[in-house]
Amino acid sequence: MNGLDLNCDLGERDDPAGRELENQLLPLVTSVNVACGGHAGSLERMAELAEMCREARTAFGAHPSFPDRIGFGRRELILAPERLLQSLREQIQMAASAAAAAGIPLAHVKPHGALYNLAAENQQTAEVVIAAIQQSAPAAALIALAGRPLVTFARNSGLVAREELFADRGYAADGKLLNRKLPGALIEDPLTVGMRVRQFIERSTVTAVDGTQLKIHADTICVHSDTAGAIEIVRSVRNALQNTGHRASP
Repeated sequence: MNGLDLNCDLGERDDPAGRELENQLLPLVTSVNVACGGHAGSLERMAELAEMCREARTAFGAHPSFPDRIGFGRRELILAPERLLQSLREQIQMAASAAAAAGIPLAHVKPHGALYNLAAENQQTAEVVIAAIQQSAPAAALIALAGRPLVTFARNSGLVAREELFADRGYAADGKLLNRKLPGALIEDPLTVGMRVRQFIERSTVTAVDGTQLKIHADTICVHSDTAGAIEIVRSVRNALQNTGHRASP
């Protein structure tokens, strides 16, 4: 049986309902990307999630972003490379310290939101992200959008890069993620998500919003914790894996 990683962004909500939802999601996935202060999160919550990951044997990763809590990291900020590098180093180091306190490694780093999308394509931003990982957690892998230049930049720099497929997000015909404001950008039906994952496993393709069949290689599948029905969606993904002879594995 083949393994495929299933990841989720956590540590982004501080309300009781949000924390409970995240706590329920953590055992259902095999890797988590924990907000580390840029767009959301706190050291206390990081430490709590690191302990839960140790107990569940779930891979613990950092989820740094532009320093933009007001915009939840989904605004593209214009920052000097030195300023962005400093912020990313601080965020990754916070996550690494939480992991170390729990006695687990910081397995990976996955940029968040606008930083994720910009770094996927823009070489200068990609180089800052890569440098931040190399300087703060050189043993951690980078998780990046499948098939984009960032994957090549990272591997050429000596980092391990894991390519990512989004189960609950729409794709444009060029392989980029659709802007969240556009129709089809968010996929909230568990049955539809399960069918997309099964298509990816069986054909190595995902259908873009215009019907284009995109050829994709991916090592990990993401479901967002803030997508409506996230728990049901994650379970649908796990069912799709099981029904195609796969298992969720970090």
